[in-house]
Amino acid sequence: MSDVPIRQISCRGLPGLWNPAACDEDLAETLAKLARRPPRGMCLYKFGSRSVVGSFGAGSAVLKYYYPSSQIRSLVYGLRGSRCMRSWNAGLAFGRIGLPTPAPLVVAEAHRLGGIMLGSSFLATRPAEGEALGDFISANGADHPLVSAAADSLRNSFRLMEEHRCAHGDLKANNLFLSPAGVVSFIDLDAASWHMAPADFVKQRAKDRARFMKNWDGNPAAADIFRDCEPLP
Repeated sequence: MSDVPIRQISCRGLPGLWNPAACDEDLAETLAKLARRPPRGMCLYKFGSRSVVGSFGAGSAVLKYYYPSSQIRSLVYGLRGSRCMRSWNAGLAFGRIGLPTPAPLVVAEAHRLGGIMLGSSFLATRPAEGEALGDFISANGADHPLVSAAADSLRNSFRLMEEHRCAHGDLKANNLFLSPAGVVSFIDLDAASWHMAPADFVKQRAKDRARFMKNWDGNPAAADIFRDCEPLP
């Protein structure tokens, strides 16, 4: 991802940010108009009380709408930062250090009471290429050549994470997308974290490793392939 500066953009009256390195102005303006509510015709991936996720524009972007689950969460997110902004910042950071992830395009948030309460958040990203790693293995088996390529891709990514002391925070198989070229991209970055203290990073890395290996509890062949991808705690 290039070092083109992030720019401000108005999202139907909401203050927003736009990533020109990954999105031209026309698409940014189109996405900005969708910040307040999901558009008609959006292909839904998830519809829940805390978030709505779907694709838009013939798959040119993934739209995510976040809603605090309570007034307390609204206050916490307003004061300390939201899951949405964490995902936006992590997407930019992952791209800059070479970790594969769909580029973030536009982000906006609605705040109340002078900014201390978060009402809702909006994030648009590029779609992940390929399909979820778990689904691919279920359909094609762990002996498929792309699974070995996925292990190589993950090994490189986990090495970068260790170098920069960053963790994904939720390495379930549906958050790992395998492209036709064998590259694994990380999605859903709202639990990502960076750690100044080595001990804190080692603790979080151990959690990441445990969650990553849990994906293969019922598939010993896949577990053998992926066992040495994530460094031991």
